[in-house]
Amino acid sequence: MPAGRCCGIFDRPGLDALLGGVNFVGIGGPGAAHTTAEVWELMERDRAAGYVAADQEFEHEVVELAVPVRAAGGGITASLSVLGSRAELGSGAATAASALRAAAERLGASPAVG
Repeated sequence: MPAGRCCGIFDRPGLDALLGGVNFVGIGGPGAAHTTAEVWELMERDRAAGYVAADQEFEHEVVELAVPVRAAGGGITASLSVLGSRAELGSGAATAASALRAAAERLGASPAVG
């Protein structure tokens, strides 16, 4: 596995190396990370939840939910996502993420994946 990566994802030193020269000024919406430390915090939050919940990270009042589609070996082959307004997804984000996860599991089990 390449240095700076663990289990197919970046570890903190690898993320620092990858984003070390990034100028975060003007990137994303009000929920966007503006430092490498903030990117790490969002990654850890989403890893614990099992899905990405990008609340206003890309655009004002827009929420995007995403889950990985994994092949039998565990590698990520695709992702599924849905986006909508904060008012539309709001408190239903966990339910929508659960539906996305179920669909991703079905796709991952398909003989065409992998």
